[in-house]
Amino acid sequence: MQEYHLDLNHPEFVFDPYPLLAELRENTPVFFDPVWNKVFFTRYDDIAALLRDRRLGRSILHVLSRDELGWPPPNPLTRDFDYFQENHMLDNEPPKHTRLRGLMLKAFTPARVEGLRGKIEDIVNGLIDRVQDRGRMDLLKDFAEPIPVTVIAELLGVPEADRHQLRPWSAKIVKLYELGCTDEQATEANQAVIEFSDHIKDLATERRKRPRDDLISALVQVEEQGEKLTTDELVANCILLLNAGHEASVNGTTLGMLSLYHNPDQMALARASAREDNHEFFNTAVEELLRYDTPLPMFERWVLQNIDYHGVPLKR
Repeated sequence: MQEYHLDLNHPEFVFDPYPLLAELRENTPVFFDPVWNKVFFTRYDDIAALLRDRRLGRSILHVLSRDELGWPPPNPLTRDFDYFQENHMLDNEPPKHTRLRGLMLKAFTPARVEGLRGKIEDIVNGLIDRVQDRGRMDLLKDFAEPIPVTVIAELLGVPEADRHQLRPWSAKIVKLYELGCTDEQATEANQAVIEFSDHIKDLATERRKRPRDDLISALVQVEEQGEKLTTDELVANCILLLNAGHEASVNGTTLGMLSLYHNPDQMALARASAREDNHEFFNTAVEELLRYDTPLPMFERWVLQNIDYHGVPLKR
């Protein structure tokens, strides 16, 4: 297999990764990076197939121990973050993932999300009203950042007075999902997990005594075939909802608008559709903008058993 180092943190790559990614797709679709110690695939068909392959997984510690993998001891700087990772459904494999997902879906229902539609419209209208007299806005600070954190806080049932803490916590925690995270960032992320966890635990304790019409109250009460969420699982999955929902929404909104500015013909089409109140157009446009310049451009999987993928050996 060809070796190549992809400097994911190089400023030019971060600013615009697509020319280099296009070149790699054409000339080096699969390579081993000795610096990251990972195999990279760059073509859609390969990635789509591997993401669906159950011989690969989001985690590997349910199959092999740290000693068997030759890993060093856990990083003490990220002890609380690592514990959070163990308890949310995104980084777990069946049967734990199946159990957590089943319990979460009993509380996190489409009807609950649909019930927020009016509130979301009020939030959006309020943000636009706030800047309308100015005739301009900072899309990130005035619009893209406040919407998802407010909506998710409303969904969970976080009191309005405490919501200013959510975005800083989330921004610090997600740094640990990036390659090349520094010790300082790791320490800040771990502290953010501690503070966020304590806050959710306090809210869960209160909702057990006085339930409300919010997701935390529902998660406290949810049960399936005698199974309930532990406090740590409830906390971890509430943090996951904020991190995954907030970061992706903020970056999806801003990247989508940037993509329209870089493609004036598509911007003109979007404006014309807005004037015509064409909802069907925007349902398609949102999906396409998220695909075109995604806020989540890299996925990582562990090889759970030896695989020969079209002549490419992938070892457990």
